[in-house]
Amino acid sequence: MPQMNPQPGQHCPYLIVAAAPPNLPRVIGRHFNREDADDQLRFLLRKVRDRRFFIVYYPDSKESLESTEPELEKEDEI
Repeated sequence: MPQMNPQPGQHCPYLIVAAAPPNLPRVIGRHFNREDADDQLRFLLRKVRDRRFFIVYYPDSKESLESTEPELEKEDEI
């Protein structure tokens, strides 16, 4: 079972972002792995029709320094 509330100091690189014009995008969920983020995204898309949701991969500072790719390399919209 996925852990819904991360412990202090733990990094959850997969973010669920909600966007509803005219408001700014807002992070509404954080997950440790992509599969859990995809599951929450599918649920939100079924239940909430008036917003757009995205999964954004946001590595911590150590990962981003080691990577040669852009920091926000993976952004999905379903």
